Amino acid sequence: AEYRALVERAWQALDDSDDPSVLRAMREQAVRTCGDVDAMVDLLADGLPAPKAYRDIVAALRDAGRLADAVDWAERGVASTRDVALTELLVECYLDAQRGDDAVELRKAALREAPTRHRPT
Repeated sequence: AEYRALVERAWQALDDSDDPSVLRAMREQAVRTCGDVDAMVDLLADGLPAPKAYRDIVAALRDAGRLADAVDWAERGVASTRDVALTELLVECYLDAQRGDDAVELRKAALREAPTRHRPT
């Protein structure tokens, strides 16, 4: 707890000339160690609207067994970013949640948005 508090104080003291990457990693490590999923989501949400931030939030929630929350974040991320990897993650979440019809509809929508042509070899 003390380490986490020190890291948070250092984070708050950053200015525009500082490179936040090391402190960001330290913050993530401290939160992971505590196992506080909500704190991890809050921390990762600092990176929004980047698709990776959404993917990391969804992964953290899935790992914690909070599938409904993972689906919610994935849906918001797909709507916000149209990221292909996040769309794939949402399909997986739908399937995990026994929402196969939603997974199929999402795949159809993705295909309509970016149709591909399969050429037999």
